[in-house]
Amino acid sequence: DAPDPTVRDGIRDRAMLHLCFAGGLRVSELVGLRIEDMMLHHG
Repeated sequence: DAPDPTVRDGIRDRAMLHLCFAGGLRVSELVGLRIEDMMLHHG
């Protein structure tokens, strides 16, 4: 089943899937990811 984008957990799950596919992350890299590891750009 696809994550439900209308609930909080679904939004989280969609973001995790997007990170895996767009960033080429392995599951082990995803679960070890911390907010400090991310470089967020606003623009």
